[in-house]
Amino acid sequence: MPVSVPITPAPKRSTIAFIQMLRGIAAVLVVLYHYRHDVTNPFAAYGFHSLFVNAPVGVDIFFVVSGFIMWVTTSKLTGGLADAASFVSKRFARIWPMYALFSLAFVFAVPHEAGYLANPATYDNLLSSLLFQPLATNNGPWLGFASLFVGWSLNYEAWFYLALGASLLFKRLRWPAFAALIGYFLVVLPLMHGRLSFDGYNDYFFPERYLNVVANPIIWDFVFGLMIGWLYQSRFNLPGQRSARALLALAVTLFVAQFLTGFQAGHGITRWGPSVILLVLALAATDKLAPLRIPPLFVWLGNISYSLYLVHIIARDWLGAAFRAIGEESFTHMLSFATLSLLASIALATLSYRYLEQPLARLIKRVGVWIDNKLSGAVAVKTPRYQPDLVYPQT
Repeated sequence: MPVSVPITPAPKRSTIAFIQMLRGIAAVLVVLYHYRHDVTNPFAAYGFHSLFVNAPVGVDIFFVVSGFIMWVTTSKLTGGLADAASFVSKRFARIWPMYALFSLAFVFAVPHEAGYLANPATYDNLLSSLLFQPLATNNGPWLGFASLFVGWSLNYEAWFYLALGASLLFKRLRWPAFAALIGYFLVVLPLMHGRLSFDGYNDYFFPERYLNVVANPIIWDFVFGLMIGWLYQSRFNLPGQRSARALLALAVTLFVAQFLTGFQAGHGITRWGPSVILLVLALAATDKLAPLRIPPLFVWLGNISYSLYLVHIIARDWLGAAFRAIGEESFTHMLSFATLSLLASIALATLSYRYLEQPLARLIKRVGVWIDNKLSGAVAVKTPRYQPDLVYPQT
């Protein structure tokens, strides 16, 4: 007797808790990876380094999650110029002001080596970073990093938003248009250049710096995230919760095994990508059958994840400067200093989320409502209550 597969739509919820959990975990992993470099005390360094050497996988989690949420947030849009302009402007308004603020804080308010502020390259790099331009044509996927060096990942995020916004211009044909656009830069252009690669560490050395962003294979992380979002909102389910849990157990096991062993470590779909994609897929499939119960701590970390991603380097550097000023240089190389830096970063990110991200989000919604009302001639309505943005960065 054939097994019937239940056909149900995805649950309609304003907040997808497992997505917030993934964002929070991803942000903390990136923070711990950056802090591991500071720990040189021999009693703690080896274990700390070994445990978090693969923590940059958090960036791949962010990218796959971003693709997932971009499907969820755009699938109901009609498309056309108004939707495209609204989508792109709102997404950039979400990520750019915070990024600009903390980039400026890092350049001008964090101690640097002598001559840093007197070097013209400092300001060239800052301008390029704020325009989401890579600083180099090689050393992918980082491509020279950015002034606030975690900003290298936002170059890919910004391009993904632009590509999706452009595809919205084609209304019903948005997804074929998106596939053509991404296919051109990830497949056709590299073949025209002489070779095709799926490795995020590949360098094409295009003389135009931005082409090295749009053609980097790490973009496939976003694409697979989109596919998972499509499956999540489709009418197809796994046969039952038992099969979903089995898939989730397999996904978690493979992810943890790769994280701990470092097998095929690195960014992109030829390295960490498959285990991250399977993990997000399994969580989505399980959550679709019955909403996962996510501890509030993880949801809260997801809420502050963008601020945490941006501010943790600044918090660490400020703390380090303070301890060096009082003659405690040795303390800045201990595990206790890394722990203190993590707590300080979370506290600063919480303040940033409360007093910067939330007010900015409310302002963006007010402006959006006002513009929509002006364009449609509708009566002004009250701005909806702020809800945490599910999209990294929102990584």
